[in-house]
Amino acid sequence: MLNDENLNKLVIGAAQFGSNYGITNKIQISNADINAIINLAKKNKIKHIDTSPDYPGSQKVLSSCDIKDFHIITKLPILKKKKLINFQNLLSLCKNTIKDLKIKKIDTLLLRTPTKILDSNKHWDHLIELKEKKLISKLGYTIYSPDELKTVYEKYKPDVIQLPYSIFDRRFDDTGWLSQLYDDGVEIHVRSIFLQGLLLVDLNNLPKKFRAKKNIFVLYYNWLNDNKYNKLQACLSLPLIDKRISKVLVGLNNLSHFQEILNTSIKPINYPEWMNKIESNIIDPQSWE
Repeated sequence: MLNDENLNKLVIGAAQFGSNYGITNKIQISNADINAIINLAKKNKIKHIDTSPDYPGSQKVLSSCDIKDFHIITKLPILKKKKLINFQNLLSLCKNTIKDLKIKKIDTLLLRTPTKILDSNKHWDHLIELKEKKLISKLGYTIYSPDELKTVYEKYKPDVIQLPYSIFDRRFDDTGWLSQLYDDGVEIHVRSIFLQGLLLVDLNNLPKKFRAKKNIFVLYYNWLNDNKYNKLQACLSLPLIDKRISKVLVGLNNLSHFQEILNTSIKPINYPEWMNKIESNIIDPQSWE
C-alpha cells in the first residue's frame, strides 16, 4: 500500500469526471463512483484535485461533491480562436471556477500555452495581482515539451510547473529540467504518468493508431513479466520515489482503479535503456490527432 508520503503527493485528475477523456477511456465514470473516489481520497488524506473549464462536465460534477477541504488546481486556457484572450475573460474564468466549485479560492492556477503570454506582459502582472488579492495561492503553467518550457521560463518564473512525465517519457529529466526546477524552488507537478492509459491497457486492447508500434509495447509487457512488476507499480514508482517531484496527477477510470492505485507497492525499479528512446509520436498526445 502507498505510505503517507506517497499519498500526500497524489492529485486526483478530474478530466474523466463527466466526460470520456483519454485515448483509452471508453466509459464515463458514474456519479456514484466519483463521490466514492472523493470520499476515499479524503479518508486517505489526499488533498488536491486537478480540473479545468476545458473538461466538459468536470466542474459541474465536482460542484455536487463535498470538496471544500480540497485544494483545487485548475488549468485555464488563454487562447480563443487562436488569439490571446483579454485579462477580463481570464479573470472571469477564475471567478467562475471559484463560484462553480463553491470554494474560497484557487490553490494553483496553471496557464495553458504559456508562451502566448510573451506577447503581453500585462497578463502575468495581472495574475500576480490575483495572488495578492488572495484569489489564487500559486501561479504557474502547464507545458508539453522542454523547448516550450525554456521559451517561457526565461521570462516568467512560476511557483508551479506541471509537465508530462512517465517511464516512457523522461525528457524533462534527460534535459536537466527536473533538477533545475527543483534547485530553483519551483514545485514540480507531473501528469500523463499512464500516458492516458496506454501503459495500463492489455496488449490486445491497444488503440488502432498504436498497433504499428506494437513492438514497443511487446517489449514493455515482456519486461513487466520478466521482473514480476505490475503495470501500476512500474508507472507509479518512478514519480512517487523522486524527491524532486511535489505532486503526481493520476487519471482514474473508476473507483476500483483508484483502490488499486492506493494498494500498489512502491519500490525502486531499474528501467531498461530502451525506455529512454521512445519515439515522440508515442509519448506526445499532441501528435495523436
